Amino acid sequence: MIYANICTSPKSSLRSNWCSAVDLSSECLDRGDKRQVSRHNSWEDLEKIVAQFRRDTNRTMLGLTFPVKQLRCFYDGPLRHSLGDQDSTMSKGIIWLTVKLAIEEEEATTRVLERLRDLCQLTETFSEYIEEDRQLPPASEEPLAAAGIAIVSFCTETIMFLRNIVEFVSTGSSAESQWSPLNDAFAKSQKTIKESLSRVERLARKHSITQWSDTSGPTLSLPTHTPAATQYGGLTEDVAKLPCICLPPVQKPRFFDREDTSLAIETHYLRITEEEPLQSLALHGLGGVGKSTVALKYADSKWRKREVEALFWIHSETTTSIRQSFSRAAVKLKLPGIQAGDDEENKSLLLEWLETTERRWLLIFDNAEDVDLIRSYWPAAGRGQVLITTRNPNFAFDLAEVSIELYPWDTQTGSEFLLHLLSSNVSEQLQAGEAASAYQLSEKLSGHALAISLMAGLIHRRAWSVEEFMAVYNAHANEVKDMFGTKSIDTLWSLAFGSLDANSSALLGILCFLEPDSIPQGLFELPEIIQLPEHLTFCRSRLNFSEAVEPLLTLALVKRDRSQRTFSIHRLVQSSFKNFMTPQQRRQSFTAAGTLLAGVFPQPHPQAATLWLQWGTCATYLQHVLHLKNCFLEELTLDNSLIATLEYCVVNNSCASNNLTLGRLAHLRDDYETAEAYYMAAQNAWLKGDQLRSSAFNGSCMYRLGCLALDEGKVEASIKHLRDALVVTSKRKDILVPEHARVLFKLSEALEQEKGEERQAQSLREEAERMLRQRVPDTKDAGRIETYDNLVGVMWR
Repeated sequence: MIYANICTSPKSSLRSNWCSAVDLSSECLDRGDKRQVSRHNSWEDLEKIVAQFRRDTNRTMLGLTFPVKQLRCFYDGPLRHSLGDQDSTMSKGIIWLTVKLAIEEEEATTRVLERLRDLCQLTETFSEYIEEDRQLPPASEEPLAAAGIAIVSFCTETIMFLRNIVEFVSTGSSAESQWSPLNDAFAKSQKTIKESLSRVERLARKHSITQWSDTSGPTLSLPTHTPAATQYGGLTEDVAKLPCICLPPVQKPRFFDREDTSLAIETHYLRITEEEPLQSLALHGLGGVGKSTVALKYADSKWRKREVEALFWIHSETTTSIRQSFSRAAVKLKLPGIQAGDDEENKSLLLEWLETTERRWLLIFDNAEDVDLIRSYWPAAGRGQVLITTRNPNFAFDLAEVSIELYPWDTQTGSEFLLHLLSSNVSEQLQAGEAASAYQLSEKLSGHALAISLMAGLIHRRAWSVEEFMAVYNAHANEVKDMFGTKSIDTLWSLAFGSLDANSSALLGILCFLEPDSIPQGLFELPEIIQLPEHLTFCRSRLNFSEAVEPLLTLALVKRDRSQRTFSIHRLVQSSFKNFMTPQQRRQSFTAAGTLLAGVFPQPHPQAATLWLQWGTCATYLQHVLHLKNCFLEELTLDNSLIATLEYCVVNNSCASNNLTLGRLAHLRDDYETAEAYYMAAQNAWLKGDQLRSSAFNGSCMYRLGCLALDEGKVEASIKHLRDALVVTSKRKDILVPEHARVLFKLSEALEQEKGEERQAQSLREEAERMLRQRVPDTKDAGRIETYDNLVGVMWR
């Protein structure tokens, strides 16, 4: 629910609070509903629809006519007293749409309008003060605003409830259970309005204002403290821009079943106390069984109920993906000090906010695999909830307090899920053959959610009945070796893979060698100057490219976010399609991925040798370059004839340069752990790009690792790295004179701290100074490392 935080605040803040609450309600509506709300936002529109309904049905509109008038009096009197001339047209449109939808849905008419009537009648007492020329007590603005927001919140919840219901159950326990979300929303709004009435009454007594002789509803006492975190539009100061939501770019999901899991998650988080306000849970299970969907359902529920004010979805597969997700969340939260591109600083600011804010938040680590990786992003305290989805059950023994394992569905539930996706009516009207075929397919798929979803897409695309599909599927029975795990998925998906044309297959093959989340469409939109392989020339035409994408979307093999222009693909789809491809097709797809990345990843300017001005583009494609590098090593184990192409080596080199620069920046900030990670990533990217250890770039990486180790007090490690760097520069000391001299100087500093190495340290220092004076004869600062730094090439700085 949308509530105001009841605290002393200037009227300008109240207006801002009201606007935030109404805007948030508007964001919950789809585009069509927003248009209706903007067109019908006056009291005349509301009174007109009530009158029309009464004429058409010869009904009294459940007594709604009179309460609507009282609500109008509340808006024009007490609420205007609280908000001044603040625009309220949007909220009127939301109330109008609530009434309209309730009228259109016969099963909902009585339930919805009775509850709306009760809320309208509760506002009558507020209006009596204005009508009887009695003065509203001082400090009454906050409870008045809270009452208004509660009505808007109930209407918003009702709209979303009616839009999400597929079919109403008429009788039985299922009918009552179906209406529980609306009942909860009504109860919360009713409680808020009654508490607001009670507070105004107490304020009147406190300031010796005329008592109300006739109040509607019982007088209730407000709790001594209502946490701001449970109320949207809070008036307390906070550095963050709230509400804030960061969810994955997916279409509105059609949630199905898993009610027991959702209840278990909800029950665990209800244990939150003031002593232990931070709660955590790990949801683990086989890949593709629906862990992320369950997490998304829980997040959607918390957000729609306004029980959290900040919601962050963190892609947690790799260091790069989690770092960038954290940084994006911090930027969207608009915390002071946030800088785009400074992932480490953004991470620190976000963690600090999570640990210190009084607001309620939900943090979801999706597809987490490495406990140690998540540990460095784990909030140490806070008034929030942390949810992990993972295949790794060890999270329950380390970071998370408890874990819940998500299993594949049983055969019956799986068949109902299939029919749910196909929009079939699971009832007596369903033909016996279809129900039996759905059960048979669910049994063969072992209740695997992702596999069932994929087959539903194939059935829908070809306009098959389930029975017809099973006849086709059974013809492939001799190919099924293992109906559990990835082998069964590979076999099942081969039907969908085999239906793709050459262009769609080529596109899917490339996606299989990229980081599965947030693959930019710009990767396939290279300028004409870059030559594409023959089998990818279809990418030059937007029409041909969209035709290649269409079957991938239709078969649910990939998803596309229109606003961000990015693709995402499930990891099981990637692995299965790799297994489906021939060795030649795999090589072709890997090579094509390298060609495309080389075309979009920025290259250092010949006169600059760094990527300072293009870090935004680097950040976009960095995770995909690193993923391709890992794929190269995997492919080598399967195909020793695979050769790293020139394009693959070029993009790895550029990636290595970017990491080296980022490592240097982290080093300058004394963030040694991050700096070491970047330096190692730069060196690995270079070496795995089929480059030599004796290259100057590798020497630069080892020099940086040596300097870092020395700053950390790891003298032995520093000496090792610097000696490795010296091996590289020694081979080119006639060319790399400043670089070689600097390595000598730094190594001498390290050896000075090693017992028994003083003589060698002195010898190296003298050699370094001798080489320096050959380059700068009149130097007076030969004993300072900065003197050498100013002489080396850009790559070594």
